[in-house]
Amino acid sequence: MKTVEVILTIDNEEGVGTISSAIDKYILCWPDLAKGNIAIKDFSELKSSSVTINASNLEKNSIFKNKLSFQAHESKICFLKLNKEGDKLATASKRGNIIRIFDTIKGCIIQELKRGSGDANIYSINSAFDNNFLAITSDHGTAHIFVINKDMKKITNILSKSTKIIENVKEKNENENIKS
Repeated sequence: MKTVEVILTIDNEEGVGTISSAIDKYILCWPDLAKGNIAIKDFSELKSSSVTINASNLEKNSIFKNKLSFQAHESKICFLKLNKEGDKLATASKRGNIIRIFDTIKGCIIQELKRGSGDANIYSINSAFDNNFLAITSDHGTAHIFVINKDMKKITNILSKSTKIIENVKEKNENENIKS
């Protein structure tokens, strides 16, 4: 096992960072050197046999020149989550009341979600149902579920199917309870 690259970050005691889980993409995101900034790098070229990896490379001498950096929040970044494909990034700051979703290619904001008015520690961010929903949990003992796809017809179909599945499971459980 070899070190591919050493990346410099802002003070990051919690080890905030995320990597895509797509088979054909290696997108990495981390807090950049300035407070509230995000860095995104595509390491997909590692699959190429022509790339020579030098373990002594620091970021300024990086063999991967496609780094994108931008300000995501005013305060320190506390949570990052890429979707499976690596094309969308959800971010939360130390305040935890605003969640932002960014396009990882352009670095532009796609959507902003308000979790609440008070500060909170974000424990998890996950996307589901083909990236149409985002679930967020915090230290307030709550889970927030947001629609992140504006195609409401598609969302309505997904929710309808989910409701039918839940109703079928409840009915099956009730039938089994009657039998026993």
